[in-house]
Amino acid sequence: RYRIDSKIGEGGMGAVYKGEDVLLGRTVAIKVLHGDLKANEEGVARFFNEAKVVAKLRHPNTIQVFDFGEADGEYFIAMEFLVGETLAKLQRALARSEMGRASSR
Repeated sequence: RYRIDSKIGEGGMGAVYKGEDVLLGRTVAIKVLHGDLKANEEGVARFFNEAKVVAKLRHPNTIQVFDFGEADGEYFIAMEFLVGETLAKLQRALARSEMGRASSR
């Protein structure tokens, strides 16, 4: 159902890819659970719990989860794909601007 196009990031639980929901014809972000975590039940349970919790949220500052599951031994979360800066990059820019203001005082 999903085609992975390119890797766009990586975090503690998995890698995130830009892809396409081929059934609905829309661009999605697909988070795939890291191999070491998928090897134990606790890691898989935490991953699916994250998907369930985020899927219940409705707020302009959170992404929408479309789907989650397992395919060919890979656990995934398919979610809204947003174009823009990463949170990490925005945080670094904010930290730099805060440091600049502090040094000019």
